[in-house]
Amino acid sequence: MKILYAVQGTGNGHVSRAREILPILEKYGDLDVFLSGKNS
Repeated sequence: MKILYAVQGTGNGHVSRAREILPILEKYGDLDVFLSGKNS
């Protein structure tokens, strides 16, 4: 199964929480991560 996981990289802790979830999702299929936010 292909999984697309999108995360906001705006500095509100989304990336920290996503880091805990990503290893679990990798067990279920081919994981791609989309990181959105400002480039500053």
